[in-house]
Amino acid sequence: MIRGYKKTDVGVIPEDWSVSRLGALAETSFGTTPPRALHDRYYRNGSVAWVKTMDLSNSDVLDTSERVTDLALRETTLNLYPIGTVLIAMYGGFQQIGRTGLLDCQLR
Repeated sequence: MIRGYKKTDVGVIPEDWSVSRLGALAETSFGTTPPRALHDRYYRNGSVAWVKTMDLSNSDVLDTSERVTDLALRETTLNLYPIGTVLIAMYGGFQQIGRTGLLDCQLR
């Protein structure tokens, strides 16, 4: 073992680190995609910034490529998150899973 490191269930880490479940350290939640079939209701003329996996580029999220409507917020499980929220892509296409972003824009 390399001096200053220790072996754990998740691999080799610095000796002064500990292993914890993410949910024990921070609040977590999942996103959703409002049904595309209801485009007129949930997307057309939307004013609420909606972060998609493609908006994540391992840096600050300053803007989003799409907006959703207030109806989408009320009728689906979408959430509004505060500036400073850490975002991690859990789903997506090729080379999208694992992308991160730090929310740095007003969603409304």
